[in-house]
Amino acid sequence: MNQCEACISDGSRCVPGRGPLDATIMFVGEAPGRDEDKAGKCWIGKAGKELANYCTTIARIDIDSCYLNNLVKCHPPNDRDPRPSEIAACGKILDQEIININPKYIATLGRYSTRYFLGDDANLERVHGVPIERNGRIIIPIYHPAAGMHNTTLMTQIADDFTALGRLVRGQIKLGAIIDEYPDPIYRVATPRSLAGYLAESDVVAIDTESVKDDVRPWRGGMRPWCISISTHPGTALVTNCEFETINRKLSSPSTITIVHNVMYDLPILHQMGIRPSRMYCTMIMAYLTQSLPQGLKDLAYRLCGMKMTSYDEMVEEASNRNAYEYLGLVGSEMWPDTEPELVWEKAGPKVKKGWPLHKRVAKIWSDYQRSPNGVNLRDRWEKIEKRMRLVAEDKFGLMPTGDLSEIPIDEAINYSARDADGVLRVYPVLLEKLAAMNIEYPNVDA
Repeated sequence: MNQCEACISDGSRCVPGRGPLDATIMFVGEAPGRDEDKAGKCWIGKAGKELANYCTTIARIDIDSCYLNNLVKCHPPNDRDPRPSEIAACGKILDQEIININPKYIATLGRYSTRYFLGDDANLERVHGVPIERNGRIIIPIYHPAAGMHNTTLMTQIADDFTALGRLVRGQIKLGAIIDEYPDPIYRVATPRSLAGYLAESDVVAIDTESVKDDVRPWRGGMRPWCISISTHPGTALVTNCEFETINRKLSSPSTITIVHNVMYDLPILHQMGIRPSRMYCTMIMAYLTQSLPQGLKDLAYRLCGMKMTSYDEMVEEASNRNAYEYLGLVGSEMWPDTEPELVWEKAGPKVKKGWPLHKRVAKIWSDYQRSPNGVNLRDRWEKIEKRMRLVAEDKFGLMPTGDLSEIPIDEAINYSARDADGVLRVYPVLLEKLAAMNIEYPNVDA
């Protein structure tokens, strides 16, 4: 039974934290599991055993000297993720525990715990293993030990996080993330003269390409090259949508090293531009070879160079929302046939579910959107409709289009593309150094 008024997970007991009241380290997970709910004791199940193992063998920390805790005190029904209302309610209890125990270090286990301490915009892939000071305490985000049980590719990152925790406690690493050495970068549109001079300054050239929807086939997913960004010095980049011959002369030279991030994306676009680099290196592949670093450029550049970068989806979010609105308008204006009834299984047993035609489902989305524009994601709602129904509309109108850089203010698009090239240039030498320390010689990509 519930043991506190704040708990709103019906049927579960309140599972308190445990450990010495003078603990220096507090681990804060997300919520108790079934075993913890049954026993009324946190961190005793499989995840708890994993936590103890990482502490002992990797961090070299005595787990019995640590205080074990959770963000939410009750086991969420059906092992679902904790809800904001539950986090808000149980957070009051957690805050008081932190005051009472006064730990120096708080290791947040998982994204929900990390966001509670570092803010809703905290990206675990970006900040894991990086100690950050908040309100007089040191927060170190760590992937949840249970994550490695479900996804073995995360086990290396989890081990690295616990290594960082152990080194932090022993005073072997500095506090805080790496500082961006170029906080005021210079990004410009290239002129023929500035481009030639800029390319001549270095034989190591980082590039990034961007593509946008083909105007001839906007609803069919056709794409065309939009621009190329070039960086030869950290903190700088040029952007152009022409002068491809000048760029090709430089990059096709055997003495030039061309660096990209995600060669499988950039190479076909380069070929459309008539650009064929002679020696090409891919920082995404280099990051993969380390087996511990994120492969996304934004997260990689933050962890290695302290660069804060906006994701593509965030840049084009407003345009994507407009496109979703227009697309649903097209679909909703058609009269679609009724769908076949489905046999579904519910708790009471089998039930025949009558199929709604597609235009009625879109009408329901519109109705919800009109009542709460900020609470309804049109794209998510569309994608939750059964695929067999969406395919009928997609066969006529194509896929629901996302936004692209041609649909946002030009200054923002130029800055976004330029920063990608700058980020690629900055992470390249750091990755080279890490691979060299691992005795890994990275060959160039055949372009």
